[in-house]
Amino acid sequence: MEFFNGQHWRRLTMDDGLIWNDVAENGFFEDTDGSVWIGTSNGISHILEPASLTAPNTLEVAITAVARGAVAQPQASSYRFNYKNKLSLSLYLATLNAPTRTTLQYRYRLKGLERDWVSSDRPRVDYPPLPPGNFTFEAMAYDPDNRQYSPVVQLSVRIVPPWWQRTPAVLGMLTLLALGIVLAWHMRTRHLRARARSLEALVASRTRELEVDKQALEVARAALWQQATHDALTGLPNRSHVLDILAQAMRDARKQNQPLAVALIDLDHFKRINDHYGHLTGDAVLIEASARLRAALPPGGTLGRYGGEEILAVVPNVPRHDPAPFEALRQHISKGVFGADDAHVELTCSIGVSWLQPPDKDAFDLIRRADTALYLAKTEGRNRVVAEGERWEPS
Repeated sequence: MEFFNGQHWRRLTMDDGLIWNDVAENGFFEDTDGSVWIGTSNGISHILEPASLTAPNTLEVAITAVARGAVAQPQASSYRFNYKNKLSLSLYLATLNAPTRTTLQYRYRLKGLERDWVSSDRPRVDYPPLPPGNFTFEAMAYDPDNRQYSPVVQLSVRIVPPWWQRTPAVLGMLTLLALGIVLAWHMRTRHLRARARSLEALVASRTRELEVDKQALEVARAALWQQATHDALTGLPNRSHVLDILAQAMRDARKQNQPLAVALIDLDHFKRINDHYGHLTGDAVLIEASARLRAALPPGGTLGRYGGEEILAVVPNVPRHDPAPFEALRQHISKGVFGADDAHVELTCSIGVSWLQPPDKDAFDLIRRADTALYLAKTEGRNRVVAEGERWEPS
């Protein structure tokens, strides 16, 4: 039976003293003494004090006991347990200040593990082994007959993690990890620095070796160049090199519009020296003659061994028909005896000179005219200078 007391509806059942839960049609009667007769299919219930049915009941719920792993725990406002993988958690509930009703329900949740409320008519709540963390158990009772909720009760439960998961241990492990990383980085850096120093030393050593090899190569290249371009006996440029020098001098003279003279110098009767004193003495005389000619050569001039006892002189900036530079060469040869291996040799030379002319196509045109002048100097008695038909008698 349901009735309204002016504020809210309420359901009356056998839990409230009725003989049965249903009410017969027109089975409600109020007596003169204020009591109420209620007829049901199972009989008549007589309510002596109807006002007691509308008296408000304060519905409360309480957590009466806590057990972990089937072991009851002392009553406390909060609990702190060490983590153990196989220990479940059980909580026992009870209602206060409310009659016992078969329809009474409990609603609960474990915050930190559950978000939604769970409904049950059992006063016991069981949880499997909880992970480490902080949880709050919340519970309330619900009377569907009176549409009434009890206040929510709370109980804090903390599951302490194993020592290796606790903050000090984690901080310690992180510290050890950081120290390990720093140590590994330091060792790696030290290794890299040592490796860098080793590589620097190796590079420096190799650089020095390369410098030495480079210098040796340059010396060898210079020696090869010297052998390829200079006469081994006199040290003068050889025929090929002096011809290159003459070709470049011709280009420079034409470009700068300057005179250029070429002289072919032949040592007179040089074969007699070889035949009389030997080739070693002849070589010594040829070396000294080259040195004398080099000392008397005008600035900018070049001497080259043209062949045998013939020497080619390339002399730029000598005015045409000026015999002075070539007469000086002749005099340096004949000014004194040549002393070689206890031999005292007197020597003279014949010189043929030519100057660069516009018709000259190459160096051989210039040398050919100098050779013609040299031939005239020899046929006219040697020991003289002849330049393209002009003769100068020795002084």
